[in-house]
Amino acid sequence: MGKSDDTSVSEAQAGGKHKKLHKLRLHGFNLFSVIVFIVAMGFLGFKIIHRKQTVQSDCGGQATSPLYEEAAKNLNVTTIKKLKVTVDKIAATKGYLEDANCLYPILYYHLANSDAPNAKATFAQLKKAYNPKIKMAKSYAGYAKSITDIEDQMKQFDKGLEQLKSNRTFF
Repeated sequence: MGKSDDTSVSEAQAGGKHKKLHKLRLHGFNLFSVIVFIVAMGFLGFKIIHRKQTVQSDCGGQATSPLYEEAAKNLNVTTIKKLKVTVDKIAATKGYLEDANCLYPILYYHLANSDAPNAKATFAQLKKAYNPKIKMAKSYAGYAKSITDIEDQMKQFDKGLEQLKSNRTFF
């Protein structure tokens, strides 16, 4: 056997090593692809679940909601007890502090009950939550079309409180 036979044996061994290395790379690529696919599906699933939770919330900053409709039906001094039930539902709803349309019935309830401290606190929260792009729910049109209407209601409430204070007679 000569030198050329040794070279062909070495080349054959090198070719076998090359094929094994190629198979390992192929398996590594397949494993990597599967891992990327699993991670992508997990992320996509998380996004879908998270989106559904946001959409299902009645106080999620949307323009309409069955809860707004229910509240609007009871925005009246004669239906204040029914409004209390709706206010309790709103207060138990996730995200209500970030939704001006959920806070408005609560504010109205406090105003109707002359509860100045809670009305002022709710109004402050409502101003933070108000988003001019979403605006106030159309179902509140007779009461509050914008933040300006609500500010006017608060001014009237404050005037009424001042008037009550000045009219008090102490014995």
